[in-house]
Order: sequence, then structure tokens, then C-alpha cells
Amino acid sequence: MKSIAGVFVLSFATAACSGSAVPAGSFAGATTAGYAAANYKMLLGFDGTDGSDPTASLINLHGTLYGTTYTGGMYNDGTVFTISTTGTERVLHSFGNGSDGSEPFGGLVALDGKMYGTTFRGGGPKNEGIVFSVNPEGKEQVLYSFGLGRGSAAFIDGRNPEATLTVFNGALIGTTYNGGKKNGGAVFSITAAGDESLLYSFGSAGDGAHPYAGVLALDGTLYGATSAGGANGHGALFSLRGGRERVLYSFRGGSDGSRPYGQLVAIHGTLYGTTYKGGAAPYAGLTDLNGMLYGATAAGGATNLGTVFALSP
Repeated sequence: MKSIAGVFVLSFATAACSGSAVPAGSFAGATTAGYAAANYKMLLGFDGTDGSDPTASLINLHGTLYGTTYTGGMYNDGTVFTISTTGTERVLHSFGNGSDGSEPFGGLVALDGKMYGTTFRGGGPKNEGIVFSVNPEGKEQVLYSFGLGRGSAAFIDGRNPEATLTVFNGALIGTTYNGGKKNGGAVFSITAAGDESLLYSFGSAGDGAHPYAGVLALDGTLYGATSAGGANGHGALFSLRGGRERVLYSFRGGSDGSRPYGQLVAIHGTLYGTTYKGGAAPYAGLTDLNGMLYGATAAGGATNLGTVFALSP
């Protein structure tokens, strides 16, 4: 494994790979003339009534963009919204009404014509978050409420999902930041009908803990990162297959970074990701576009207000 200013790479075969950082103001050898000529246009400025604090990426469903806001809306607990590429916006759902969820931190994922997501809080008396579905017309349904537990008292369900869900083998796979049998977070599966099952609980000695991001499905195996835990307490990378988890790497908190928050991306047999600490505070993961990796940082740059960067694998 190798880390470059808060961005890490991990080979499936050897857990080591090389990389090179992109010099400031360049695009790793790519032609920059097209970027300089690119136009920026703000499509929408939220005013609070239609939502505020969007924290996740948008998704494209049949040419229309859909997204979530963490707060705002009718009850100030977040919204699901749709927006056209020309800037026409509509609020599909406002969270916070009764047993509904609140604070959707993750984004949406599409499956069979509906969109699915999670909220960090809300959902019944425990207030530990939900999994929901919403159709393009705005009809929302709570599929599952976390924190209620099942079976014996020792079988504690996940709590506080933060990440976007992943479609895997016809089901939806997600993570919870807290909860599970050891309160170190969990990986769960849920069907479109709302049948939920706990796949793995974090928190054992040396294991990862508190997954902030979702999982990546690749060749029948799930890959992800935890923001804490591992052998050194700075987070870990893991794989999960058939209910069996394996720690692939434990961050040391030094030059290799600490606190991976973003979701992983795979290119040609290598995993790429970011760590919040050790560089300029990238919260989110990376995006692969024509063999180049793109991302953003919450700090750094000439004004220390953040950057958008490109990185050559």
C-alpha cells in the first residue's frame, strides 16, 4: 500500500501499489486547455424551505437528477429533491414527520424504477435511522427502522447509517456507523420489500470500527473502509464475503493517513480511496473518469478553503 497526500492505493494481490501526485494546477499530463475553457453554472441555490446542506452526490434517473439534503425542508430534517439540467427543482419528500427518518446524509441509489436511501436519525422510538424508498413521483416508504433489535437481547441491530447504499445480487447493502453486536458499526443487507439482515458487526480487537462510507461490490466480494479501529486505531480497509470479514490494511496515522471516510473505487485490480487526516481533509471518495481519478478536499489550496484535484493512477 502507498499513500499520496491523503489518497491511498491498495492492490488486491499484494496490498502495495505505486502512485504519483498531481502537481498543483495541472491534470497529470492531460490536456488542460479543455478544462480552462469549461463553463461553470449554478443551477440552484437552496433557501432552506426546499432543503439545505446537501452532502451526497446526485444520481441520474432517466435524464433527471435526484439528490438529498441533510437538513431543511418542511420539518428541517432533510429532503429528497429532483432537479433538471436546466435548474427546475421540486421537493419530492420532506423528512421528519412522525416515525419518518431525519437527516439523510448519504445519497440515493436506483433499483427497479425506485430510489433507495438512508437517514442518520429518526424512525420510531429509538431515533436511530431508517432505510427508505421513494419513487419519482415522491411517494416515500419507510422500509426499515434501526435500533429496535431482534431476537435475544444480545442481538443488537445496526444504528445510524450514513452512507449511500450499494446494489448487490438484487439486494441493497449498507453500513451503519454505530450499533451491531459490539457497537462498532455494521454491514447490513435489505431487500426492496424491507427484509433486513445483519451481515457483519465491527468492534472486535484489531478489527475496524465505525464505517462512515458504503461498500464497493466487486466480483462477489464487498470492500470497504472503517473510520476507526484496526490494529492502530486509525481505521482499516476490509473485505467481506459470505459473512466472513478480513482486514486488508490498518492505517498507522502517519504518512499513510488516518480516518478513511469516502467510498472506495476500483481500477484494474487496485482499490483507491481517501483519508480525511494526513492530507487536506478529503471527506468523499474518488471518481474514475477515463482512467483519471478526481476528488475534492475540504481544506488546502491557495485560500485553505478546499480544492478539486486530479490524480493519475
